[in-house]
Amino acid sequence: MPKSTSVMHCTSMPRSLTPDSPMLRGGLVTLLRWRETPGRPIVEASPGIARRLGLVVEPTGEWSVGLDDLLDPADRRSLGETIAAFDPEIAEAIELEELRMQGPSGKALWVHMTLALLEEPTGAILCTAVAVDVTARHEVEHELREKSQRLELVIDGTRLGTWDWNPQTGAVVFNERWAEMLGHAKSEIRDELVEWESRVHPDDLADCYADIQAHIEGRVPFYENIHRMRHKEGHWVYILDRGKIVERDAEGRPVRFTGTHTDITEQKLAEIRATEATRAKSMFLATMSHEIRTPMNGIVGLLQVLEGTNLDRRQREVLDLIRQSGDHLLVLIDDILDLSKIEAGKLRLDQQPFRLDEVVHVVSSLYAERAAEKGIAFRCVATSSESGWVLADAHRIQQVLCNLVSNAIKFTEMGHVRMDVRHESVGDEAWLVATVEDTGKGIEDVDLIWETFRQGDASTSRNHGGSGLGLSISRSLAELMDGTIEVESELGEGSTFRLRVPAPSCAAPVRRRDAGGSERNGSTPPKLRVLVAEDNAINRSVAEGVFARLGMTPTFAMDGAEAIEACHNDEFDLVLMDVHMPKVDGLEAARAIVDELGDNAPRIVALTADVVGLSRQDCIDAGMDGFLEKPFRMEALLALLRETEEHSSRVA
Repeated sequence: MPKSTSVMHCTSMPRSLTPDSPMLRGGLVTLLRWRETPGRPIVEASPGIARRLGLVVEPTGEWSVGLDDLLDPADRRSLGETIAAFDPEIAEAIELEELRMQGPSGKALWVHMTLALLEEPTGAILCTAVAVDVTARHEVEHELREKSQRLELVIDGTRLGTWDWNPQTGAVVFNERWAEMLGHAKSEIRDELVEWESRVHPDDLADCYADIQAHIEGRVPFYENIHRMRHKEGHWVYILDRGKIVERDAEGRPVRFTGTHTDITEQKLAEIRATEATRAKSMFLATMSHEIRTPMNGIVGLLQVLEGTNLDRRQREVLDLIRQSGDHLLVLIDDILDLSKIEAGKLRLDQQPFRLDEVVHVVSSLYAERAAEKGIAFRCVATSSESGWVLADAHRIQQVLCNLVSNAIKFTEMGHVRMDVRHESVGDEAWLVATVEDTGKGIEDVDLIWETFRQGDASTSRNHGGSGLGLSISRSLAELMDGTIEVESELGEGSTFRLRVPAPSCAAPVRRRDAGGSERNGSTPPKLRVLVAEDNAINRSVAEGVFARLGMTPTFAMDGAEAIEACHNDEFDLVLMDVHMPKVDGLEAARAIVDELGDNAPRIVALTADVVGLSRQDCIDAGMDGFLEKPFRMEALLALLRETEEHSSRVA
């Protein structure tokens, strides 16, 4: 500082300002005077500054500390350099943006200072400062900086790309990671919407904008979309795009829309591979189902033909054993196919009215003889709804009950097996509750029995067969029906399984009547003109024998082309159409017959061993009216024929 300068002051700061001036009493503005000598002794200060710093001032007004004691080294150095460089010819006062003052107690104060300098007769410089308390502002700014830093750390740690878009102007701010996901440096990406739009896969862009619009209109609380974006190297990356409107103008239009990009390519490709693997497995099972069921149709069908012949007692016993073995094999095949459908999400429920007592009667009839052979007491009870009818999938409920009863009898050597099926109403809800109790050996680990392919006894010396699929499928079916299945078991004491599924009461279905007004009693086989389209010679022999038992002689076609020609040359009430045939398959043949004959087309029912790859909807879309699985039972065929006869009489 030049020695020739005797007075330096800020013209806006009157020297008459004292610590107790009215403008200082609020405490936010503080007067502070010190001498610019070693330690910077404080000459005068407002009481508020001492109070806020936790200092004690002597009654004489003397301070026990100097200003340097209250400043950290960096601020002390900065203050000295600023005063030394001050030139009154250039500026009237010294402005110090922020100084941090901290007392012995640890309390801190952030101030903005405006200084005036006066050279005293002794040559010392007297500094007079008006200090504005900016602690609150500093703390807010500090907190905001910390939050911003934390957010940046989170974004950096999670490898998220960010975008900040103004829908009104189209301006977008992308971060470095957003560009890196697409193989670019940030300098290669302009802050324009086209940088995103031009890289989105053309097939995905419309869905993106539809989801954006849904959020803008308030139909969804936030924007979320998965789409593909072109990488700099030419391949596609899968992006999970999420965002939300954070600011709107006075008219409600969005002016700030922020969000993130997450690269989920690896996860998405894994999902695609898993889907492809599931599809490949389903195709394999569909093929194997067809290949296994085709000869099984011959075996089971020819057994049904033999049952209609004159057999002695021993021959009929052997025939029954073969039939039971065939039935067991079909159960295993159906379990595997059901598991495949459940895993692929393709198993569908068929909700129809049915009587609980009828389902219980069927289950009881199927297993009564087996229980009697083991000397086990077997009892089944049904307590139905008031009308006697409930609405649910009777086939799947029966499937679960059969599995539970079969297991109970299988693992019980003495005592009893009981099945109690009740219809319970709780408020507005109605449930089917089935309990299957046994006195068998019990279950060691009740959690393991639900696992696929898991056997309760997996040792090589186990006495009981089975695929280990039954309980896993039963639980999946219960969950598919919005129900539950639970078990309680104690080793040596037995087990109790409890199935609960929704089953509202309903009215009895209206039975169809024939022209004479009487219900069908099923005593006489119907007389219909039937065409069987089947390329397999054994299956044609099966069909011929089964229809012969009913006193009927069907017409045969070797493939779809012959079936089309036969329908043009003759009139049929029913066509049993094999689906997989050479030249023209069953679906194509059905379409041609329906398209060409219109209202004169016969009723067409799919006859197929493919119960996985082919859906009933595929058959309906081709113009078919039904679906008969191979191998079929005589009862199922007879029911189909009667249904066709009723259909024909109504049309006539």
